[in-house]
Amino acid sequence: MHYQHTEIGYNYRMSNICAGVGLGQMKNLDENVKLRRENHFFYKEIFKNIVGVELFEVLNEDYFSNYWLNIILIEATIFESRIKESLRLAFEEKNIETRSLETHAFTANF
Repeated sequence: MHYQHTEIGYNYRMSNICAGVGLGQMKNLDENVKLRRENHFFYKEIFKNIVGVELFEVLNEDYFSNYWLNIILIEATIFESRIKESLRLAFEEKNIETRSLETHAFTANF
């Protein structure tokens, strides 16, 4: 499955089928959040000493993220596109979906 967002905004609509699936998944919620958070902290550990690679974090301890989506910012001035593609392929070999996204002005202060 691939998600592509072309506009900034919210879409809170949900079909009855999606609502039913979501309701059924509630019994797995704690375990799913735990696994996603473990993945995030694993990524944090493996990227912590690599200059030019930044993993987005919550702002402070007042926030609790389920880390449904992990964002890794790779500094383009340090890494060539072929290196970024090698990283994408390494994740793909482990069945981890990634995609390249351009940064936008609204992320400049993160």
